[in-house]
Amino acid sequence: MLRIEQIADLDTCKHVAILLERECDSLLTRNRELARELARMKGADQLVADFAESERLQAQLAQLQRMVFGKSSERRPQEAEPEVAAPTKPRKGHGPTEQPRLPVVEVQHALKVEELSTCEQCEGVVAAWEGQTEDCEIVTVVERSFKVERHQRQKYRCRCGDTIVTAPGPVRLVEGGRYSMDFAIEVCADKYLNHLPLDRQRKMMRREGLDITTSALWDQVHAVADVVQPTHQALKALVLSSPVIHADETRWMLLTSPESECWQAWGIASTKAVYYDILPSRSVEAGASLLMGYEGTLLVDGYAAYPAIARGSPGLRLAHCMAHVRRKFVEIEKFYPNECKVVLDLIGKLYAVERSAPPLAALEGADLKHALDVRLALRREQSRPLMDQIRAWALGLSVLRESVLRKAVEYMLERWDGLTRFLEDPRVPLDNNLLERSLRPIALGRKNHLGSKSPEGARATAILYSLIETAKLSGVDPKAYLRAAVLAALEVPFRIVLPHEVGVPYFG
Repeated sequence: MLRIEQIADLDTCKHVAILLERECDSLLTRNRELARELARMKGADQLVADFAESERLQAQLAQLQRMVFGKSSERRPQEAEPEVAAPTKPRKGHGPTEQPRLPVVEVQHALKVEELSTCEQCEGVVAAWEGQTEDCEIVTVVERSFKVERHQRQKYRCRCGDTIVTAPGPVRLVEGGRYSMDFAIEVCADKYLNHLPLDRQRKMMRREGLDITTSALWDQVHAVADVVQPTHQALKALVLSSPVIHADETRWMLLTSPESECWQAWGIASTKAVYYDILPSRSVEAGASLLMGYEGTLLVDGYAAYPAIARGSPGLRLAHCMAHVRRKFVEIEKFYPNECKVVLDLIGKLYAVERSAPPLAALEGADLKHALDVRLALRREQSRPLMDQIRAWALGLSVLRESVLRKAVEYMLERWDGLTRFLEDPRVPLDNNLLERSLRPIALGRKNHLGSKSPEGARATAILYSLIETAKLSGVDPKAYLRAAVLAALEVPFRIVLPHEVGVPYFG
């Protein structure tokens, strides 16, 4: 192999680095095998412990490298499916993307009189050819603009002047406020749907001609949250009325002076709604206050607070998330490729069975019952043998104490009852991804606007994220749903609007 002082160009250096990395991996694998054999031969507990600790640290390092440099997706390479011959020859190039939702504006282009030319053959002046044009489409942008509307409410009086009547004005979000309801909804959507901090919105609006303070923008957010508070509580009741719900939590910072506090954004969800509440802790008491004595099946991850909540709630049954189990083995696959391949392939077959089952969304009555029966039959015939194979593999595995593989297996076996809950209840999904997808925008918002500056701000955040994520879950445009909920509450106090009452689709 070339010595480092003999390398003169970058490409050669890269090839040498690749070769060295492969040789290093090979030596590490051989070293682990020899260490295992030596530990078995000598029976040295300390050597086993040292090896397990070394393996654990290497696994942590690999996980950190994957988080920083690796792909965010947990998808593993799949076998290529046989290609099916296309019925028609595919068009080359990208081609224009259809825009069925954009309005079309006709723009006419014509020559001026002085620009009309003469024909070289007959020397006549060219004239407009009726009905003949050469057309093309161009997508352009219409800039957002702000304006001040001066509303003049006409007054009426009788002849004697005893009765005076004034024409009604526009709907006001805040009595006597200067900003419209639509303006407030735009601010809320930009913050909780597009993850734009209020100060960044203020700077954008200033460039567009509107001078406004960040505190004035917050006043609009606060006003919208107050108006839709009853809808927020209705979403909670809707979630808790479902026989199967999801639960999860993620941190949320309370940016108080002089120090920040780490609060928790707790979420519960069903197939119809999502509800969030931001609470000071991640304790059992906080989770129990969110669930309010719920009786049904709760699908969760491995957090220890949920079994403690279940012990205090006789009507609560826990189901556990298969995606979290799978994630444990994906993280250590580099160190145990053969062992992990077995269990990951079996879990992949479980998901294939789920994809073949009929979806339950938007089904009711006899259709829903038929879909549940089909799903239950598929799971008993196909999923149960797969789960039996996974358990037999785990019990028959011989691994070192304190090794990362053993920890992953123990994590799975300790939650086996919850992991097999879906075999007997067709309404229980295989994983908790429904709520995890809805928690992702909260994590994005946390990165952009860091947190809330007060408990009142945390409350408004929970309310607006609940409405926006419920709308997205229902396939309804979040901004249209916010507007409908605010308008309904302003017209009739405490009136509640659910997403299915708003017919504007979401194209997120």
